[in-house]
Amino acid sequence: MRKILLLMQALLLLTPALFAQKNISGKILDDQGSPIPFASITLKDKSKGAITDAEGNFSLPNIPDGSVIIVTSQGYLSKQITVSTGMNWIISMQPAVNQLKEVVVTTALGVSRSKKTVGYATQQLGTEKISQTKVADLNTAIAGKIAGLQIRGGSGAKFGTSTIHLRGINTLSGASPIYVVDGVILTNASGINPDDIESLNVLKGPAATALYGQRGSEGAVIITSKKAAKKGIGVDINHTTTFENVYVLPEYQNEYGGGSGQDWLTFHYDPAIHPANLSVLDGAKYYRYDVDESWGPKMDGTLYAPWYAWDASDVDFGKQKPFNPQPNNVRDFYNAGIGNNTTVALSKATAVSNMRLSFTNLTRTGVIPNSKQQKN
Repeated sequence: MRKILLLMQALLLLTPALFAQKNISGKILDDQGSPIPFASITLKDKSKGAITDAEGNFSLPNIPDGSVIIVTSQGYLSKQITVSTGMNWIISMQPAVNQLKEVVVTTALGVSRSKKTVGYATQQLGTEKISQTKVADLNTAIAGKIAGLQIRGGSGAKFGTSTIHLRGINTLSGASPIYVVDGVILTNASGINPDDIESLNVLKGPAATALYGQRGSEGAVIITSKKAAKKGIGVDINHTTTFENVYVLPEYQNEYGGGSGQDWLTFHYDPAIHPANLSVLDGAKYYRYDVDESWGPKMDGTLYAPWYAWDASDVDFGKQKPFNPQPNNVRDFYNAGIGNNTTVALSKATAVSNMRLSFTNLTRTGVIPNSKQQKN
């Protein structure tokens, strides 16, 4: 009985703490007293949260005393507040000065302007995003990182450079944007080494590239190359080894073989018209080898004479084989492509000059047998 009384007393002492919860309503303001819409208010344990409305108002129900609330909003310093009785829930937030720096972009003819003063769509990438995964082709390196950019892959057989279109195809010929490297205009990206790029800015559409005339009607990719980062002599060495395989292949049926009909043809040896060495194939089944379609007999393991069994110079002359499907014959044709990309750069900066020299060696073997590329 004494233990039960002690347990009841403990529960009575805990009851106020367990139920010391309150509904919180308040307002989020900036340092000028204006409401901050869509600010985020969450408990530190992430069990509850809310977002301010257009007037900066918010409400959180059943919040225990002592809870920690975190208030965040884009462009403002986050705040942590411990809930206590009698608090004033008018919360003022200070702007995060380091997050509000002006963005400067490189526009046509190499002119640098504030991004908010440019009257057309632009998007900039730094070197860390371009060379994060080292790709030999610049267009492939920026794929998926530029809004509105469509990419058509290059040929894996000839190591072709992919092509890009900005905001769709605007001409019958489907032209691509021009590339401007330190003021020099190029019509394709095949001679641009991603390792040499400091920053890349894409100007989208005709209005963005009026200064380049008709050549810039499909947009422009403005590239600023790397320079010596600091005074003295610098040496940079980068090496990447990549592997590639054929990922997607068409689906093939593996039930019927070549030929024009499902009935086997049978070879009957006639010494009057056939060479004597073909006697070993008397009674052999075969299909029409000159028909390229797969309307032939069912591939069920039946012994038949392949086309090479008729060639006296072949090691398998006169041998019959089971007529079985080869589901991986197309995939087995391809190899694993291997690419080695090495860049060495020397740079030197003084008070009056800046010099950078880079050399890149690219050696690749393709997925197509006997295909390779050597590029400097």
